[in-house]
Amino acid sequence: MASIAEPQGCEANGDVTGEKCHDPKLVLEAKTLTPILARWKGRYENNEINDVDFVAIYILASLAVRYPGCRFLAGPLNPVIDFDCSLLRKDCKSLAHFPELLALLNNKKKLVKYFGESFGDMKVVEIFSKMRLKGIKKHSNNYVNHSIVKWGIGKRPLLLKFYIPSPMKVLKMQANSTRVVTMFVKYEQLIEKHAAPLTYMSGSVVHERDPLHFLIHDLQHIEKFCDPMTNLEQVGFFKKMLSLGNNQPNHFFRKYDDKRDQNVKDGVINLWQMMEYVISDMNTWSTHLIKYVRAKWMIYMENDVHLFHKGWDELMIDHFGIPKNSPLYHAMINVCDKNFTREDGEMVREYFINAARGGNESVS
Repeated sequence: MASIAEPQGCEANGDVTGEKCHDPKLVLEAKTLTPILARWKGRYENNEINDVDFVAIYILASLAVRYPGCRFLAGPLNPVIDFDCSLLRKDCKSLAHFPELLALLNNKKKLVKYFGESFGDMKVVEIFSKMRLKGIKKHSNNYVNHSIVKWGIGKRPLLLKFYIPSPMKVLKMQANSTRVVTMFVKYEQLIEKHAAPLTYMSGSVVHERDPLHFLIHDLQHIEKFCDPMTNLEQVGFFKKMLSLGNNQPNHFFRKYDDKRDQNVKDGVINLWQMMEYVISDMNTWSTHLIKYVRAKWMIYMENDVHLFHKGWDELMIDHFGIPKNSPLYHAMINVCDKNFTREDGEMVREYFINAARGGNESVS
């Protein structure tokens, strides 16, 4: 006799309505945060709060609700993040401008201990330059602190949005040297976990995060995007990818996807869905980015190698302007090969760096 499955989630609690069961902790947090965030968003829309301050107080408020009594303030950063205060944006505000946040912090003794009696006069951004934050996952290198401080002095090209942009919108941002940070402020958004609209690699894999960590994940991306070792070559890669198909790269890849109609019908990942990942959710060396494109395309087209090579040559020769059989042409092929050399890597990186600068990318 077949066993009967135990009820799970909402059903286990007697809820058989079919409605989605929400994390009760998120529901409680949302009840506190929703009216506060609504007021702050109104101030933001009236240009009374700038974007970096809004994101900073959002993080602090979310942590304050999650860890009452300032328990999320985990002690001084060591070392602190030094920055020239004269470079801080003139519209950045002090803690006293956000009484709702002060009420949530609700631990004057701890605030005085770390920031002194005049803690209300301290710029919100400065908190991130001085304090370790408890409750942020995978935060050993304090990237959130660095991201907020660097944004405050104009060194993080972030665009604040209140929705999840499509992969194409993210590609356009990155090709223009910017990235998104998404903030959820409505009650129905705050009680949910969220995932970017991507179909990952081998099938659909869900990477859901709560509203706070969804925003924080965007800050992690901007730190990788702004890495001085790779920023220019990333921008060049995204510029080149955006230019495909007259700025509609999905049309270019669909042209070489002879399985697309059947895969869509069967609910199987198609070629363009594979490419959405690299254009919007990977921030790394350009050699890794183009390697992903070639490897995934080659595997996808393993039953039609001729069509793959035809498409690759159109990408390299017609769109990237790389002469066939040139050293750079072969370097682009070698990215997936064990014979890929340091010289190959330098040629590929130089190509995309030049693309970012608007120069002559072709290397013979």
